[in-house]
Amino acid sequence: MIISHKFEFIWFQPRKVASTTVFERLGSYNESEYQQQNYYNKYLNKMSSKHISYEDFLELPEAKLNYKKVSFVRNPYDRFYSDFLQCKRDFTNYHGKFDTKPWGSILAEGFSRFCEFAFMKCQKGDFFIPIKSNYENVFFNAQQAVDFIGYVERFETDFFQICSDLKINPSSNKSSNIENLQVECDPSSMRLKDYKYINYFTNEQIEICNNIFSDDFEYLNYNKIKH
Repeated sequence: MIISHKFEFIWFQPRKVASTTVFERLGSYNESEYQQQNYYNKYLNKMSSKHISYEDFLELPEAKLNYKKVSFVRNPYDRFYSDFLQCKRDFTNYHGKFDTKPWGSILAEGFSRFCEFAFMKCQKGDFFIPIKSNYENVFFNAQQAVDFIGYVERFETDFFQICSDLKINPSSNKSSNIENLQVECDPSSMRLKDYKYINYFTNEQIEICNNIFSDDFEYLNYNKIKH
């Protein structure tokens, strides 16, 4: 999270929704005591990171502050595939190469096996970071919990509108990975060509994604791809 006491806002940083770019641009406003990477959070009594859910946020003292709350979200298909790529990078950076360890074998087999594993975790109700929905970051008990929701699909437009509403000026225009996104579009009427990674999905994998992220489709104005 980016927390600014001077400008009274809390900017949530869900996984794979341009959080790095947001921090590069707004890090100078951050007055948070919480670390960006994995750390022990004494209020939650568990390991945490910048990708905190709204439910966990409610356990923090900052939840009592009447600050504006902001978060970006991203369509489930591109976010899920981006998370697969992130898992592969994280594994190879830590271990050097894929090996016979169960998780390494799953990643080495590719996206299809990753989807099967994720769907199995979802059905069992097991904790697995790539299947956490954006809904958990911006809604609580089926009610919108943040004041502003920005969409990665129209990142620059929403980012500068939110900054204007908060009366802040980005300290840089850095765009880690954002320049590789498709042309800005309306998230509620996306066409196949508007998705960055959809060509890597089979019909079965689209259906898996539709099931895992049903809350995102229901509450965040994204439409399921029909096949």
